[in-house]
Amino acid sequence: GGADKMEDRHLSHPKLGGYDHAHLFAVFDGHRGSEAAEFAMVNIANAVESEWGSHGDDMGAVLSAAMVKVDEAFVERFAAMKQSEISASKSAQQSARNPGCTASVCLIWGDRLCVANAGDCRAILARNGEPLVLSVDHSAQTNAGERARIERSYGAGALRQHDGVWRVGDAGVAVTRAIGDADAKPFGVIAVPETVEITLDPSIDDAVVVACDGLWDVVNNAEALAMVKDTVKEPSMCAKRLGSE
Repeated sequence: GGADKMEDRHLSHPKLGGYDHAHLFAVFDGHRGSEAAEFAMVNIANAVESEWGSHGDDMGAVLSAAMVKVDEAFVERFAAMKQSEISASKSAQQSARNPGCTASVCLIWGDRLCVANAGDCRAILARNGEPLVLSVDHSAQTNAGERARIERSYGAGALRQHDGVWRVGDAGVAVTRAIGDADAKPFGVIAVPETVEITLDPSIDDAVVVACDGLWDVVNNAEALAMVKDTVKEPSMCAKRLGSE
């Protein structure tokens, strides 16, 4: 409720590292504040570049390591900030805040596309006019496999139902994977993404749509692609169309 706070961030970084064949794009959907989304947006490209040399040809491992690195840096930074606020006697309520964000990070490397997803953002590819889903939603409510992962490692008490909806930890976080959310990490929320890699074929692949749940709550995968196809073949116009929907 309350005012509609703009807590999501996105990033479009063509020619990452100066390479003509490398492009990074991402969406970060913040909750409990925009700090985690902001931090991820600002730091993800450097994190990806710093991991390039370490994982051979495994793009998924590069993106996973980068996201975990960004998560650890944010959690540490935010804890230090809260510490200094407490000593400056800011309100206790402020010091209890633990912002987080979901993340969908896409790296194109030549004809390869890798999507690393943590949370309920979603990436789909338009292939032969049909939506090919490149991520799995990590929603505590809809993803039984994720609930099982948390129960196995953190015990049944790590999950609880709020108004009949499954959530994680005392804070009641709706997603099972995210950057930040320091208070939900002991209950099984992790920043490690799930990754999907695909070889792109320009003759059948048209577009990748990456968006946070704000879009997917309103349109389904096929509808999103229909809107893209329906709009001038200009990516920014397609994005505006999806946004206004």
